[in-house]
Amino acid sequence: MRNYRCRYMQEYALANKLDHPRNVYFREIDILPELDGWLARLFTEEQIEDTVARLVAAAEQDTGGDTEALRSARRTVKDCERKLDQYRQALDQGNDAGVIAGWIAEAEAQKLKAQAALRGNRSRPAKIAPTSIQQMLGACRETAASLRSATPDHKASVYRALGVRIVYNKETHTAEVQVDPDPSSVGISSCPRGDLNPHAL
Repeated sequence: MRNYRCRYMQEYALANKLDHPRNVYFREIDILPELDGWLARLFTEEQIEDTVARLVAAAEQDTGGDTEALRSARRTVKDCERKLDQYRQALDQGNDAGVIAGWIAEAEAQKLKAQAALRGNRSRPAKIAPTSIQQMLGACRETAASLRSATPDHKASVYRALGVRIVYNKETHTAEVQVDPDPSSVGISSCPRGDLNPHAL
């Protein structure tokens, strides 16, 4: 039985004033059957219209100007720049270079991700036609349906193609899932970005 572990450096948690346990474990069997079933249901004949409507709404929100996601990305860039300044000062003061190098790498990665989100939003089309979303979902349907009999390696590639993101809440012992399909992975040249409503497993 597979188990997943999320390990968080204590020094990093303290430096960023985060309450995060050193290690979080959860079993694959507690997540994947629910995840696979939910993904398959999103693209069934009975559910497809609702799925399209949610993606259309998400696309319209994304192109509606200064969205919360954009504001959050800008805040992340500024926060990362502040952290990087602090980490460089800590290096100058002779603190553990190995530990601080890890902090710097993570802050740089977060900053790059936020900057990419800002660039992606600027290049996004003003409006996405529902027919384009339906075309994308037709490809996603076949991808999601293959999960029931897929090998672990194939499942991993499907999750990547569908843009699956899972966030585990240690307080409630639940996981929330979002999907943001990668058009290049499901055979569509362009598609809206946007998430389906989080699903508590």
